[in-house]
Amino acid sequence: MADDGQAVPLVPAKIYKEVQAHCHEGERLMAAGNHNKAFHQFLQALDLLPLPREQWNAAGWILVAVGENAFRAGSFRAAEQPLQDAMWAPGTIGNPWVHLRLGQVKFELGNMKHAADELARAYLGGGRDIFEDQDPKYLALVEEVLEPPPGMDRLP
Repeated sequence: MADDGQAVPLVPAKIYKEVQAHCHEGERLMAAGNHNKAFHQFLQALDLLPLPREQWNAAGWILVAVGENAFRAGSFRAAEQPLQDAMWAPGTIGNPWVHLRLGQVKFELGNMKHAADELARAYLGGGRDIFEDQDPKYLALVEEVLEPPPGMDRLP
């Protein structure tokens, strides 16, 4: 998830291969609805990263996977911290999809100020399309807090 041209340290190949194996298994388990086992696979992947973990691009996408897994399980409180922590890893902050998920979590936890901020970041980075398959309440909050460009009655 690192930005184009952003130099980030590379996880040693052997470790990276193990990290990928755990993440692929976690994704498979998450898709099958086995969120508890998926969570443990993602944590095993994260534990393989050398310290400090936030220096690795992989830490960002693993933490996002942990948050996504919790979100899909309806465990919004459990999704919040990994999604916030992911923002410390290279290439995560500014990713519209990550901001969308974090905004949705904040919304579901009743933190509308932070939800609006994160959802607006998702909108500004990904446009209306990023909200296409999401509950309309999230886009409604964005439309409530962002002002449309001059001469328009709603956001593009």
